[in-house]
Amino acid sequence: MSTVRDAPYARKAELTLADLSQRFGPIPSWRIRTTLPPGTATGVDVLRIYNDECRLCELVDGILVEKDAG
Repeated sequence: MSTVRDAPYARKAELTLADLSQRFGPIPSWRIRTTLPPGTATGVDVLRIYNDECRLCELVDGILVEKDAG
């Protein structure tokens, strides 16, 4: 039987903006997509956003982070 070690950014039931800010550092909060609950996004969601909105997103542990166009 294996044990699961606590990761420094283990998923909580609900991540707050403060949790996400600590995780991603000094990026604008608008880049973190919250249309889906953080931690639940998949690669399908990344493709859907690109196809529907022509926006590029990164998927980081189930969290969608919009790429900066600059």
